[in-house]
Amino acid sequence: MKRKSSAFPKKKELTKKRWSLQKPNSLAQKRAFARLWLTEARYHKYRYFVEKCSDGTRVYLARPTSLNKGVDFQVGLEGYCRKRRRRRNGKRPRRSERPSHDDIIHDLRRKVKEKPRLSRALFRAICDVFDCVEPRLAIRRERRIKNFESGLPSEKILLILKWLFIEQDITYWLGTGRNMLMHTIEKRVFRISGNLIQK
Repeated sequence: MKRKSSAFPKKKELTKKRWSLQKPNSLAQKRAFARLWLTEARYHKYRYFVEKCSDGTRVYLARPTSLNKGVDFQVGLEGYCRKRRRRRNGKRPRRSERPSHDDIIHDLRRKVKEKPRLSRALFRAICDVFDCVEPRLAIRRERRIKNFESGLPSEKILLILKWLFIEQDITYWLGTGRNMLMHTIEKRVFRISGNLIQK
């Protein structure tokens, strides 16, 4: 018998590209991702620069990831240094530019604690991003949220959230992921209660 499988490189080449996505709903966003991923070369890693912040730093997506068999991406922010716990083996943690859901929630809680009177405006801006409104437009609608001093600037938080919502749509293909992340924000940051699953 003759071998059918072929060898593939252990080290994958990194390709960097600029890409943007402005779609009116999550279904259109998923379709755009599917089309993009079909153009990717085999055995390559990708870094898509998707947003440019007012200070010049960029939000990027890293693909593929080790989770979900590579059908996923990770959201990164240039210059961001995620606080990570020591690894189980006692070694120091690696530096990461990827803000986690918990990092974002912690940042939002600090903002609400710092200026409680702006919490409604902040919540409305997050709701806009959840509804696929571009973050810069959400900030224009709620200009006062630029006044927070704690954590990351509101612009960066909303830009990261845009892509975390999309990432959840990809990971939970049937539409539950975006809702789960928003529910966590509602509950842990703004103290809004309610069940996520209908009985």
